[in-house]
Amino acid sequence: MKFRLLLVFGLLSTVIYSQDLNQKFDAFLKQHVSDGLVRYADIKKNPNELNLLVDMISKSSFSDNNDNHKAFLINAYNILVLKSIVDNYPVDGPQSINGIYNGIQHNIAGKKMTLDDLENKILRKQYKDARIHFALVCGALGCPPITDFAYTGVNLIAQLDDQAKKALNNNEFIRVDSKTKTVFLSEIFKWFKEDFTRNYDSEIAYINSYRNEDIPKDYKVMYYPYDWTLNDYALFNLSEKDSEIPEVTPSAPKLSNVQAYTPSKLLKRGQFEVQAFSNIYTQTAYHNELGEKVETNNRVNYYATQFTVNYGITKSRWLNVGMDANLRSFSMDTSTSSPFQVLRFANDSTQSRTTISSIGPKLKISPFKRISISLQSTLWIPIAKDLEGDEYDLATGRRFRPWLDWDRYVWWNQFFYDQPIGKNKKFQIFMEADLLFRFAKDSSRYFQNQPKSSNLMTPVSFFLSYFPTKLTTIYGFVQHSPTWETKKLPFNNAEQTHVLVTSHFSQAGLGFKYQVTDNLALELLYTDFFAGKHWGGAGETFNLGIRFLK
Repeated sequence: MKFRLLLVFGLLSTVIYSQDLNQKFDAFLKQHVSDGLVRYADIKKNPNELNLLVDMISKSSFSDNNDNHKAFLINAYNILVLKSIVDNYPVDGPQSINGIYNGIQHNIAGKKMTLDDLENKILRKQYKDARIHFALVCGALGCPPITDFAYTGVNLIAQLDDQAKKALNNNEFIRVDSKTKTVFLSEIFKWFKEDFTRNYDSEIAYINSYRNEDIPKDYKVMYYPYDWTLNDYALFNLSEKDSEIPEVTPSAPKLSNVQAYTPSKLLKRGQFEVQAFSNIYTQTAYHNELGEKVETNNRVNYYATQFTVNYGITKSRWLNVGMDANLRSFSMDTSTSSPFQVLRFANDSTQSRTTISSIGPKLKISPFKRISISLQSTLWIPIAKDLEGDEYDLATGRRFRPWLDWDRYVWWNQFFYDQPIGKNKKFQIFMEADLLFRFAKDSSRYFQNQPKSSNLMTPVSFFLSYFPTKLTTIYGFVQHSPTWETKKLPFNNAEQTHVLVTSHFSQAGLGFKYQVTDNLALELLYTDFFAGKHWGGAGETFNLGIRFLK
């Protein structure tokens, strides 16, 4: 009898606690949600109510597979999305927060789990109800709009049906083109297709079960890109109250690609980019072993284009894969000649040379949840013959071909970090540190018996960007790049191996980026090599970048 009383008391306490949570969340939503948009700026100023809701979620106790439990989990998901965004606000969108769905752990009814765990391992697996996709709100405009009420066990069936009907009869969410007999669906239907077709022949059949006007079954299904812009009230409704919130930029609801996809940012799953970055390096002088600038009687030009393809693998943007291919060209003429003669891409023995020099795979990861740091690793594999001009005439000791590129495996590791600065985030600092390792070369191919050991370059670069408009970026940068090698030097009538900086160079430049279309961006950059040592260049570069991102 005592056990039964305790059980009844426990169940009653759970129901009362659930009702209290629902009431508080319902009042919270009615205060901070308007037309499917959230007043994040207001919540950020006073997060006490939100923090109380999060605390109540952690102390809840639900285990029964019923509508009360299901409503609790849906509310918990939406509350914790709001919490993650408010903790990092202001942000461009939820995907700007590393690990928001699959990295950040939350305490839900005493259990640690991520939002993806809650959605995929509990809600979808346990209830197998596709309607939840119209109730779970990820914090982006691409989601069905967040409601201004909480879900409750008593009303859950009617609430989910109503949300499904609203979404599936919304012409912006379900876009029907009768001329081309095509229906354009949110990528939600692609990501969770099995949920919508579990009891139906197709996505269209599922959609028609809630539609006022059926979509013909023979229409082709396509998916429009998901809009990850934050569902922020301040972005679309600038009021006097909102304008007082620091660091909110309501006039820019969505950053352009040139501003949003800096080198430290990764692509989302299914997204890809194609880049070609070309530069012409030209010099009529060099820096000698003392760092002095020495003029020459000829002009040496190097042309390089790095072709890159990158593809997003993960939804949370922590892994990208890609491939590089490098085109190189060399020309030499009198010092008064034009540097652009290298664009003839000729092959005239010792005076000019052109080839695709190397290809290689690359990986890019974002290992940290809340810090804009990413790591990129690339292995370049030489595919052309005698890139370093090692083959030479035994009689004269002269090379048959000019130096064009490194004829070795090159392992290039890049570390990226960026951070917006300023009240309106009109400025951004970006830093890059590289470890570029060139493997030792086969001794049987040395030129004039000069050893070619492995070496390591460690360039460090600093950029300062300014965004005068949403589509343009102006930036300046400075870079210092030393080269480290092992050398055997005499010591006490013997030789010892030392690691030395054998050469270095420094350059500075000014660049400009412009987004021509939603997918295409151009970049111009000029740099000057103002310091160096031991054949460190004393020239300049002219650079052009083209980037297509889809």
